[in-house]
Amino acid sequence: YTSPRVCYLPPIEMMTLGGPVLFLAGSLLDRYFAADAPGRCHSPAEAVEKSLALRGYDATLIDGILQSQQPVLNLYHPDHVWPAFDRAFARLLN
Repeated sequence: YTSPRVCYLPPIEMMTLGGPVLFLAGSLLDRYFAADAPGRCHSPAEAVEKSLALRGYDATLIDGILQSQQPVLNLYHPDHVWPAFDRAFARLLN
């Protein structure tokens, strides 16, 4: 998807599971990444090429994508999110 205002959960869920995520330039997810993010695709054709490389176990691409995802993953990983959720609800319910 290319919407600059929507990010569905599957890419975030894939990151929390430890998988590499590709995304299209201009999408909301694109805004979270550095300019040189290896998971960025500038066209659907490039997304297909990178998908084929991932399916072929291109270790360089996979490792680069996983490293570039770490800052985004830190925002959504349960280790970070659940304590904040618990604190917020404890304040609301007390």
